[in-house]
Amino acid sequence: MEVQRTNVLASPPGDRILQTLSGIYQGRAVSPAIAPAVVNGVQPGPAAQPLLPADNAGANAAVKPVGADFESMMTNLRDVYKDVVQVSLVSKGTSAVSSSLNKLLSAG
Repeated sequence: MEVQRTNVLASPPGDRILQTLSGIYQGRAVSPAIAPAVVNGVQPGPAAQPLLPADNAGANAAVKPVGADFESMMTNLRDVYKDVVQVSLVSKGTSAVSSSLNKLLSAG
């Protein structure tokens, strides 16, 4: 008996997850669950410094600013996902070429 399989994965799993999350949170702004407590008399430490100094703003021009809405965060997450997939494919391709070259060199 032969089992028929259908191609269920019409889109990558990441896209389906993002679409599901977008449907759940559609129209709602994402806000922090707990407001940070303010302590008087304590000097801020190094963690209070901004992650990117203002003079490096041009170095990361490809990064889109993240707004308070869910859709912009989902768009940024989708862009990062696609970039990770591209890096993975290039890495695997380079590894395959390197492996083939090593086999050719060892064969003489």
